[in-house]
Amino acid sequence: MGAKFSLGQKVKLISVVDENDNKKYPQFEQYLGKVGIIADVSNFPYGPIIEKPPSHYIYTLRFGDREVSGVPEECLISVE
Repeated sequence: MGAKFSLGQKVKLISVVDENDNKKYPQFEQYLGKVGIIADVSNFPYGPIIEKPPSHYIYTLRFGDREVSGVPEECLISVE
């Protein structure tokens, strides 16, 4: 499966919690609810090597003149 978001797309950063209701990505707290633009997409495969592994996508977002990297796909929703 490919990346859910593409370069130039507008997205909003959302909070994600684990099974114990702890925030999974507290490093992005200051950007929650803000709209950014996808500046870069990276693909990190994981899973069994024998089978075709699923992919894990990480994004770099641009908020005005600031870029934030390492944002997991599960932290984003489309605003378009």
